[in-house]
Amino acid sequence: MSPDMEPDPTVSRLPRQIRPMDREGVETFIVRLAQANHLQPAYLRDYLCPPPHHRGKPSWGRLAAATGRHPAALRVARSSTASP
Repeated sequence: MSPDMEPDPTVSRLPRQIRPMDREGVETFIVRLAQANHLQPAYLRDYLCPPPHHRGKPSWGRLAAATGRHPAALRVARSSTASP
């Protein structure tokens, strides 16, 4: 199992959680998650990208840690969309 398939222990869970919608893309989910937590979507997206530069694609492990869900469960919810 790749390291990205486990929640990242350095990422804190966000206080407000939302459920992923069927066939929802990762970007849309991040926007909704940011809005639920009163964050700028761009800030949350950058935070979910791997360090040290926080650029590129969001990490499944970081997204899982922020949502309190397992990365595999998040991937199943988005199985029909492009991966992050």
